Amino acid sequence: MRTTDDRCTYSDLHPGECAHCGAAPGNAIVLEQTRLQPAAPPTTPTHRRRLPVLAAAEHGTPDIHDMIDELTRAHGHRERYTATRGAETWSAQHITEVPALVDQLLGATPGGSKDEAGAGGAKSKPAARIEAVDTLMLIDDESARWVRRLGEDDPGDQVDRHTGQRIPGSGTIACLRLLHGLHAGQEHCGRIKAHRSEGGRPDCCTQHVIEHDVRRWWHQARIITGWDTPAYRPYSTCPVCEHRGGLRINLALQAGFCVECRSVWSADEIGLLAEHIRGENAEDEADAG
Repeated sequence: MRTTDDRCTYSDLHPGECAHCGAAPGNAIVLEQTRLQPAAPPTTPTHRRRLPVLAAAEHGTPDIHDMIDELTRAHGHRERYTATRGAETWSAQHITEVPALVDQLLGATPGGSKDEAGAGGAKSKPAARIEAVDTLMLIDDESARWVRRLGEDDPGDQVDRHTGQRIPGSGTIACLRLLHGLHAGQEHCGRIKAHRSEGGRPDCCTQHVIEHDVRRWWHQARIITGWDTPAYRPYSTCPVCEHRGGLRINLALQAGFCVECRSVWSADEIGLLAEHIRGENAEDEADAG
């Protein structure tokens, strides 16, 4: 669980500061089995390092370790495809190396979507770019609030020692890693699945509430970046806040959220959102007829 500079591979904290490193030996074994390790060191200087493909990509049921890794570290994305040659058909997997989701949010500017305000006038930012910045600010603000609530100071952006400039996103990444390191030392109810209130938020223990928020950030970042599948934007109302046009759905991930109230529907709950959209579409068709 430690790197060569004696820091935890999850939180980048020293052993005495990290709750994961201070966990019971049995728990440490579970953590080792959960997190996929990078490939062996390259045998030649020209060999590119292969990034780990996280368990979330294979099983579709990410835990907090997978989600923090995707949010804060470059990782491999595995996608299965089918190829045909003559009468022969076979399946294979395409692995793409992608940046951390936080870095993807920083660079999420879709091409060819510029709205001009006239010749020589100011150009408005693409809506998707504004949503990406808004999502990044939400993750930064809420993760920093969690760190302060747990008694630590939230880290700010790092400064490049060569240029003296702030490194965009570095503070958010450091805050997420610190929250991850603090997570294991918090109160836990002993349940595998969280007990939820009527609003859907866990009310049983601090660990489950943190995991709920991290999962919400992870879903929103994956949907907004949409590097593999652009988000579907139905012109329907949100079933929670009733705002029209704010739903964003990633069809490949089977997940969606509302940019207005930030409600999230995971793969287990997306059917409820789909039923709501179908019902509204049926009502609109009836009114038009």
